[in-house]
Amino acid sequence: MKRTIHLCAASILLSVLAVFCLATVARSQLDIEDREKAGLFAMVQNGKWGFIDRTGKTVIAPGYDAAHPFTEGLARVQLEGKWGYTDKKGTMVIKPQFAAADRFSDGLAEVSIGGKFAYIDRMGKVIIDARFDDSAVFSEGLAGVKIRGKWGFIDKTGKTVIEAQYNDVQRFSEGLAGVLVGKKFGYIDRTGRMVIEPKYDFALPFTEGLAPVVIDKKFGFIDKTGSIVIKPQFRNANRFSEGLARVQIGRKWGFIDKTGATVITPRFDKVNRFTEGLAGAQTGKKWGYIDRSGSYVIDARYDFCDPFFEGLARVQAGNKWGYIDGTGKYILEPTE
Repeated sequence: MKRTIHLCAASILLSVLAVFCLATVARSQLDIEDREKAGLFAMVQNGKWGFIDRTGKTVIAPGYDAAHPFTEGLARVQLEGKWGYTDKKGTMVIKPQFAAADRFSDGLAEVSIGGKFAYIDRMGKVIIDARFDDSAVFSEGLAGVKIRGKWGFIDKTGKTVIEAQYNDVQRFSEGLAGVLVGKKFGYIDRTGRMVIEPKYDFALPFTEGLAPVVIDKKFGFIDKTGSIVIKPQFRNANRFSEGLARVQIGRKWGFIDKTGATVITPRFDKVNRFTEGLAGAQTGKKWGYIDRSGSYVIDARYDFCDPFFEGLARVQAGNKWGYIDGTGKYILEPTE
C-alpha cells in the first residue's frame, strides 16, 4: 500500500533525503485535508483503541487493536491482525478480513486480497478486482496503481486511464500529479499529458497553487506552469498550509509566505504545518504550539504533537497519548 512519500523515490534521492526528515513530512498516513469533520477522535486505553467526541466522552468503547480517523463516514479498525471498517455508532459495517486496508476516498477504499490490491465500496463489495501489485487512494477521481513494476492511473470503474509507465507517482492534487520518469520528477494532468517536464530531483504535490521541488539538492517552489516562484535555497521544505510553508535553513525550521518572504525566522528544531492557526514546533526535545507570529501559545512540554483538527490536537507524553484544546487544556488525559 502506497505511502505518502514513496520509498522508491527516496532510494533514488538518498543524498537529498538524508537531510529530509520524513517524520516531519508524513508522520501520519492521513493528511489533515483528507480527514472528515466527524466529531470523533481515535484514542487508546489499556492498549485498545476506541473513539471519543470533542468533549472527551467515549463514543465507541476501546476494543480495537488499532484505529484510524474517519473518512466518508467510516474508520479503519484492526482486530486480530485483520482490518475492517466501523461506522460512527461503532457498528462493524465491513468485518475485519483484510491483511491491509486504507481510507475511503471518492467512495472507494484500497484493500489487500490474496497478496494483490483491490478496491471496495462502503458496503464491502469488491468494485475493482485484486490485480495490482501496489495501489494508492483515489484522489480527484483517479488512483495510482502498480502493474509489473510500473505505475499508472485507473478511474473508479477500474479502467486504465493513464498507462503504467512511471517509476513512481503521487496522487492528483489541484489537477496535477507528480510522476517519476527515470530519476526525475515532473507533473502530468488527468489525461496523462506531461504539463511540467521531468527535471526535478524530488517533488511534492501542489497545495495552494505551489509545489515544493528539489533542484541541485535545494528546495524551492514552482507554480502550475513550472515557473520557479521561490528559488531553490532551502535545505528542506514542505507544502503550503494556511498560506505558510515550512522551510529549513541550516538545522533550524521556520515559515515563509508565498512570495518567499520569511514570516517566522528559522529557530525551531522541527515544525508541523499550520492548521487552525497553530503549528506544532519543537525546541530541544519538547514540542508545543506556536501562532503565526512564531510565539509559543502552548508551551513546549510534549514529546510529540499532531496538528489541530476540529479544535483538538493529539499530544504525546512519554508513552501516553491524549488530546488538548486550543488553550492547551486536556480534553483527554494521556493514556496508553
